[in-house]
Amino acid sequence: GKTEERGRGRGIFACGYIAPVRDDTIDFINIQSMGNAQDFGDLIESKSQSAPAASSTRGTFSGGIIGSSNVIEFITIATTANALDFGDAANVVNGKTGAASPTRGIFAGGYAPDRTQIEFITIASAGNSTDFGNLVEAHGMPAGGSNATRAIFAGGESPLGHRASIDTLLIATTGNATDFGDLQRTITEANGGASNGVRICFAGGNSPGQSPQNVIDVVNIVTTGAGADFGDLTSARRCQNAGGSDAHGGLSR
Repeated sequence: GKTEERGRGRGIFACGYIAPVRDDTIDFINIQSMGNAQDFGDLIESKSQSAPAASSTRGTFSGGIIGSSNVIEFITIATTANALDFGDAANVVNGKTGAASPTRGIFAGGYAPDRTQIEFITIASAGNSTDFGNLVEAHGMPAGGSNATRAIFAGGESPLGHRASIDTLLIATTGNATDFGDLQRTITEANGGASNGVRICFAGGNSPGQSPQNVIDVVNIVTTGAGADFGDLTSARRCQNAGGSDAHGGLSR
């Protein structure tokens, strides 16, 4: 960015689940500094597993578990305030994930009825999501990440078991995703993704035995191929459907 824009960047984390309660809280952090999260506002609905997608100015949250929700909400990242209604998701499904370019939000995967569906929104305008295409394989609760042109979705669960596969698509088009490669580790679901525009890290998640993992995979967005080992989380974690980064570093919740 421009000189005056460098060093900026907010991370936004929303919703969650601490049994038996689902949450409507939105927190924010300033990525360039250390410190505790601060209150941003509240979502319209109390839910978990809402799929995020953001531009540099707006954050959106699609669906989530309350049963299953089709509500898409949005915030203006530079302010602090409650979320507002954006529109409705084309498909009522939980366990999907999100990715974005500066203009489009992409939501993919999820649990029944269809784990392969992909839909998109134009972030700057409000309205319902539109069908984009389908993933190569069924992915329930995968992780997502992107740069300005390409979205990547990794891991997840299908009726045949946990996935190691990675799918990719070009955000400005519509159509079905194509195969990118595979994660380097044990097949997983419920991992979290964060990208700086060049690389995506996929962290944590469930192993096939439903035990939390501490592994971090990394892939290069501009190429295709298998994931590589990046390192480990400080503790094993799962159900990290939130991650974020500016151009310099990644954060996972």
